[in-house]
Amino acid sequence: MSVATQTAEGKFSRSEELANALSAGAGMLLSLVALTAMVSSVSDRDFVHIASALVFGTSLLAVYVTSLFNHALPAGRAKEFFHIADLASIYLLIAGTYTPITLLALHNDTGNAMFIAIWTMAVIGCTRKLLAPNAFEDGLDRLSVVSYVVMGWMVLAAPAQCLAAMPTKCVLWLLGGGALYTTGVLFFRMTKLRYHHLVWHLFVIAGSACHVFAVHYYVLPIATP
Repeated sequence: MSVATQTAEGKFSRSEELANALSAGAGMLLSLVALTAMVSSVSDRDFVHIASALVFGTSLLAVYVTSLFNHALPAGRAKEFFHIADLASIYLLIAGTYTPITLLALHNDTGNAMFIAIWTMAVIGCTRKLLAPNAFEDGLDRLSVVSYVVMGWMVLAAPAQCLAAMPTKCVLWLLGGGALYTTGVLFFRMTKLRYHHLVWHLFVIAGSACHVFAVHYYVLPIATP
């Protein structure tokens, strides 16, 4: 049996898994830089600004750290643990991305409702992933993929408020990031395509960069009453 097919070592060939690990590692380093920059930029601001930067930056870092270990470790319990953590951390990243947007940019009843809704969905998603783990992507997960997309585009529930609360350029960066994430999901599901997961990682990194740019340069500078 070819190492490119399903084996005891997993669903990816060795070269694919190496590419997956390297891309996740690159994302981890970039997210660490982003976390440091965002927290430094609000170090003299109030608690909500600091917490928002920390939550977004930490959730971003968590996605790439869990992904790195998931792809770098050999087959076994540790790899399976980080695989589950990798998929669960996506819920945290979506909620973490919405945290500064809802608490700083919207900063009203709509923002508070969206904040509660997105974190409730994230907790439910993480709990489901932990209670119903599957070894590799082919196992469960249309429901997870659909929930990622629905959560990611929750902003469409309040388009007028978002446009009023943030500069147009900020909204465009956020929408661009969402479009990149969503396009990446298509490759995430193309399991018969070699290096499909690497392509997914590259789209995620690009989407993350768009959202970091929007939050760092437009959302975090917003002064709240």
